[in-house]
Amino acid sequence: MFVILAFGMVFIAMSLALYQRRREIRVRMLIGAKPAQVRGQFLFEGWLIGLIGSLLAAIVVYFFFTGLLAPLQQQFPFALQFSMNGVYFTMLAVVVAGSLVGLAASYVSTRKLIDHA
Repeated sequence: MFVILAFGMVFIAMSLALYQRRREIRVRMLIGAKPAQVRGQFLFEGWLIGLIGSLLAAIVVYFFFTGLLAPLQQQFPFALQFSMNGVYFTMLAVVVAGSLVGLAASYVSTRKLIDHA
């Protein structure tokens, strides 16, 4: 559910950016820029949005573990089994997935407008 929500948020942000910069896109295309070059700029922006959001989520995961789960694990060592490697892997997975969601959403949002500009 959160992946769909993140995809939608990046999609809306990129669609609004495309809508506001329609003239700039048309001018670039008239000057001779290829659609892939123009799309690349928006793909980078979408990736950056996804990366920043996922970095914030990874930081929350880390503080959630160190602030809440690690003390619980010390009190109940047989009930909870977490390792720092698992936390680091989860943080890396969140960052990679967030970046990919940002790229995918920006690609979908740029597909129609740039091809028809």
